[in-house]
Amino acid sequence: MNNPKSLDELKKLRVAEAMRAAESQAAKEWEQLQVKTTVRDFVEKHGGVKATVALIEAVYGVKSARAGKRSKRTTVTGEIRAKIEKLLRENKTAKTVAEAVGVSIPTVNNHKRLLGLTKPRIPVVATKKSHGSKAKK
Repeated sequence: MNNPKSLDELKKLRVAEAMRAAESQAAKEWEQLQVKTTVRDFVEKHGGVKATVALIEAVYGVKSARAGKRSKRTTVTGEIRAKIEKLLRENKTAKTVAEAVGVSIPTVNNHKRLLGLTKPRIPVVATKKSHGSKAKK
């Protein structure tokens, strides 16, 4: 059924397909490398990442994803500190206290620690283990 000539032709077609696929993949990788090099050169030419981001924002009229993400810090006054302490002594959670007072959860946890309302950490002591050898009786 199969004659040798058609098998040879089939092998040649498969080799040609593999070659085209390899060339296509190499072309894609080369293109990606050129883009990376272009971006790196652009950043170096324009004075670093911050300057490049500012330039892009100015040209395209957009802000970067990080722009304006940081919220304004609350100044913890004596009054706020007293509210935090009162709520913590009533066994409220850090999240509840933070929402009620208008500060972050880490701020509440810092005050909790300063008030001595947290359990102290117990240091972990390394123990010497025997490696695979059993004690002889």
